[in-house]
Amino acid sequence: MTIRLTTLLVLILVGLHSLAAQQSTYQEIKAQYQQQNYVACYRMAAESGAGGLMFRALSLYRLPDNHSLRKEFDRPLIHMMNLMKKANNRLSQEAIPDSGFLVSEIADFQKTVFDEASRLYHRGSINRAEAYFDAMHQTFDNSSPVFHNHYGFDGTHFVKTLRSNIIQEKENRKYYQQEIRKLIDRHYRNNEDFKQWDNPKYRMAHTAKSENYLKHEEKMIYYYLNLGRMNPELFLNTFIYARLHVKYHGEIQIRIPLYDTLTVSDYDTPLTQQEFFNLPVHKIYIDEVPNNGSNRYIQKKMIGKSNRSEKYRYDINYSGLYQYLQKNHPELLILKNLDKFSYTKSGKGQILFRLYDKKITYYNRTFSEETKNSYYYQSLFGKLQSMRPHNIIDPDKQLFRTAECWAVEAGQRGLKGHDRITCHTNYHAEACDYGNKNGFDVVLNLLVDKFVPSLGHRKILLGDFSEMGAAIRPHNSDLEYNAVLDFKR
Repeated sequence: MTIRLTTLLVLILVGLHSLAAQQSTYQEIKAQYQQQNYVACYRMAAESGAGGLMFRALSLYRLPDNHSLRKEFDRPLIHMMNLMKKANNRLSQEAIPDSGFLVSEIADFQKTVFDEASRLYHRGSINRAEAYFDAMHQTFDNSSPVFHNHYGFDGTHFVKTLRSNIIQEKENRKYYQQEIRKLIDRHYRNNEDFKQWDNPKYRMAHTAKSENYLKHEEKMIYYYLNLGRMNPELFLNTFIYARLHVKYHGEIQIRIPLYDTLTVSDYDTPLTQQEFFNLPVHKIYIDEVPNNGSNRYIQKKMIGKSNRSEKYRYDINYSGLYQYLQKNHPELLILKNLDKFSYTKSGKGQILFRLYDKKITYYNRTFSEETKNSYYYQSLFGKLQSMRPHNIIDPDKQLFRTAECWAVEAGQRGLKGHDRITCHTNYHAEACDYGNKNGFDVVLNLLVDKFVPSLGHRKILLGDFSEMGAAIRPHNSDLEYNAVLDFKR
């Protein structure tokens, strides 16, 4: 027993000594890196665990492109990402205190990789560019702040789009939104396919991001159209299906709680039986008293029901309930002890109590009803499932002016179509949308191209064009908005 205990203590001491040595080595490596002794840091990091792998990659990154150490590798940036990937999930003990420092360094590294991949992409070296993008996607997997993907998909705008068909009745909106949120969770947040958009190559779709002459929603037209052109099938299985399932949700039943308030003045002393009798007891106490108590003295009976609401009658044994509260819950006879008690801004006491739930039913077409027997939807689904990726489309300021001119003119005159009056036709193809001010919905509506048998707008959006100008402006009709997209090859 003594020998075993001694052996165990030795092993523990050796382990602690080894951990201390590793921590010391990590700090020494970091010091070399911060002092810009990158060659020394690179060599010192060779035998130092996960932290060493990270600093080995970062120090190699900081060396000049023509340095002999970097020339040992055909693709140095991809080698660095392989080192970082090996370090992932093994930095917990060494690098947690340094996460802020490492995040900053890796963000700078990611920018360099993304810029290099973008340069290759625009030069036409698509396969080489995608090798860098794919390595970034695999390495920076959002598993920790250190491995955050700074060029992943940001769904903020799309979630806003999914919520954009919220009902207008202000008092019912938040309860309707709760049901819409469940649909968004189901068709967007829980759809694993959306994670594929985290590949940094899809950031290339945001070609109009820096074009300050464009409004935000106009920039998003370029973004979503380019995503659809880059990966048509994934665009269908994620964005389009999610939007249509949430928009055409079928029937949603919600319960809207209606409340009333009771102003009270004497709340510091227990109520008398008469004061108790004068209160709307069932509305105040039904949630305060356990069911086995309240059910004995408050009998709830339904006296009417419709599609929109239910009505109840309450038969109350006031004397019995009062005596029950005196004996079992005397604190509830002091009104300020009720959960519903609060103060108004003027300092008066009040009790907020629920009158009843109003049931509202909102109807919409279901996804199946909207799409199943529709030539326009079914042909679009088939097209995107079989279509090869296309080039991305860049913004052109002159084309924007051409599109804006007609969007303004048509909007002010309440016109539809392409017959310009004063505006020039300096484009190769044009698509006009009506009724949408959201960039995604403009793209989706033109892709579906409902009631246009030739599918002319869809063919333009998915055609062989390289430049586009897009403008969204008000329309002097019940359509409210019109969008004009002008294209050149």
